[in-house]
Amino acid sequence: MKNKNKMYMKINHYYLIVFIILSFSFSFFYLINPEKLNVKDINLIIICVFSCYLGIRFWKKAKIRTKNLFLFFLIANLILTLLSSYQSSVLYSQPLWFGIRPQRYFMIYPLFLFDIICLLDNKKITIKGLSRLLFVFSIVEMSIGFLQYFLYNYFVFTYSYSQNMGRYGGNARLYFDLTILYFCGFCSISGFVKTHKIRCLVFLFFTLLFSVVVVQGRMATLGFLFFILFDYFFLTKEKNYRKISWLPIIFIFLILFFVTPMGQDVIYSIETGDFSTNQIRSDGRAFYLNVVGNNFLGGGYINTDWNLSYIGSKMDKNFFIEDNGMFGFAFEYGWPGLIIEFVLYVISFKYAILLTKKNKPFFLSFLLYSLITSITLMQYGLKPSIFSWLFLGVSFFEYSKYSKRSKYIIERKRNEYFAY
Repeated sequence: MKNKNKMYMKINHYYLIVFIILSFSFSFFYLINPEKLNVKDINLIIICVFSCYLGIRFWKKAKIRTKNLFLFFLIANLILTLLSSYQSSVLYSQPLWFGIRPQRYFMIYPLFLFDIICLLDNKKITIKGLSRLLFVFSIVEMSIGFLQYFLYNYFVFTYSYSQNMGRYGGNARLYFDLTILYFCGFCSISGFVKTHKIRCLVFLFFTLLFSVVVVQGRMATLGFLFFILFDYFFLTKEKNYRKISWLPIIFIFLILFFVTPMGQDVIYSIETGDFSTNQIRSDGRAFYLNVVGNNFLGGGYINTDWNLSYIGSKMDKNFFIEDNGMFGFAFEYGWPGLIIEFVLYVISFKYAILLTKKNKPFFLSFLLYSLITSITLMQYGLKPSIFSWLFLGVSFFEYSKYSKRSKYIIERKRNEYFAY
């Protein structure tokens, strides 16, 4: 007989696995040296085993639409990997394996799309629980990032790419990924409007501070600020008294941003019309567009260990694919890649627009932010990212829930009408 006075803590191991998969995709918050232990490769094994387990257990129960969505992107990424590797082989004599092996994350990560939808459909996890997990993830990432930033001159314990001196001064510039952090930021502004809890604003403040001080991404920060305001004014469009009462806080956020060196840089860019970091990036975009215009398959996947590929992509002239967002993606995957990316965004916007009508604009804000900033950044769908598939899975699940409800209401009204 169990002792009623004894407290038991039940741990949902599905949340634990999702958290491990997310954190391992970032080398466990950049705390593990990938040269000594590549946890991303360990993560691929975890994803494959977890997907096989869920597939054996729930594949027959899975809806046709779920299977179709999952298989489409899994096969599409596999085809893009093979085509880009083949194109590199043709243009630069790069061995096929040199193109396929580095894209193992790009091929395997779509498995996580099925995992998330499957867990949500079978009520192994919930949207609320998943959102809490993402907020915990964001808080841990920010805590490690801030700590490393202030200790950078004394002790370096993270393994993200970094610069000794930041773009706008300070101890350093750390290239931490902001994707999950920004999505939670969009969620927090919605949470603030609905609940008026100050902790939502506190999270938003530290997210912005982390972006400006630690990561120092100009385009990313500006896009984030803009769509935070979009969310706020959308959610308060019918609550003018609330909108007016909280406007001073919004303006304080803006003033704090624009008095920083980054904010001054943004003002200068707006005044001059120059939003590129430098001429090299602009020249790189022109080069990539020229290659895609003349080659249906683009320039192929570039493995920097193969000298001809390195020179052929003009990396020796500081043209970096990661710095050119959508243009770099188009260069690597050509028109087939752009078509698949277009399909991904059309499907995602379809889900996000319905969810926006249900007062959940953060899905749409995240998509618009990703699309606009993809001019210079590798965003949603453009890079191997576990979160991209988690986002699509959650969007699909929420869309299915609301679209089912809409169909049920229409059918019920029709039956009531004919009953009379």
